[in-house]
Amino acid sequence: MSGVAGIIIGPDANWDLRNYHIYNSYAFLEGRHAIDIAPAQRQSYHNPTAGLPLYALMFAFNEHPRLVAALMSLPYGIAIAAIAWLSSLVLPFSTMTEQVFRILAATVIGATGAATLGVIGSTMNEIPISTLIIFALAITCARLKKDNLNYGALFAVGFCVGIAGGLKLTYAVHGLAIGCALVSIVFLGKISIRELLVSALGVIVGLGLSSGWWFWHLYELFGNPVFP
Repeated sequence: MSGVAGIIIGPDANWDLRNYHIYNSYAFLEGRHAIDIAPAQRQSYHNPTAGLPLYALMFAFNEHPRLVAALMSLPYGIAIAAIAWLSSLVLPFSTMTEQVFRILAATVIGATGAATLGVIGSTMNEIPISTLIIFALAITCARLKKDNLNYGALFAVGFCVGIAGGLKLTYAVHGLAIGCALVSIVFLGKISIRELLVSALGVIVGLGLSSGWWFWHLYELFGNPVFP
């Protein structure tokens, strides 16, 4: 279904794509950062990891843009599943029929909102990265519901947040929000400080995997891992 949505919507052509999404992947793979001088302003130095799949798809299937659009839209299906899972955990219900209705309604709203439909298959990568945040929330809610927010779950929550923030820095704000939620759970006596630190370790590992290499690349070029 998500691939069909991509075919119907068609290839992406947003402003950021035309200005730096493809360029950033090209610049890294072709070693242009020491040659080109900020052709896309500050955005020239964004982590290109999330854009590499599109770059590879365009090289492989450039003559089949609808196929590229379909493949880029596949994360939309995963996002729908994540929304349904989170909805099943947080929405109150008294009967099975009511539960199914509320989950379906919440999922449809989440899957068809303007902020969602507008970025299906987009190089903005909002859907795949936000799905990581939804999974972090769902894991937290699922384990709290069973009163078993263990080390593995806490590490997974932090890992999802770290990956998301590393791929797109604007998602760090969601990580801060989830972090505050976990701190509040400490005060409720649901987890200990040690367990909270396991979640922080997950953030560090996720961030390291998604953007540690990029921080090192920038450090080698400019002596600063977050330049500019």
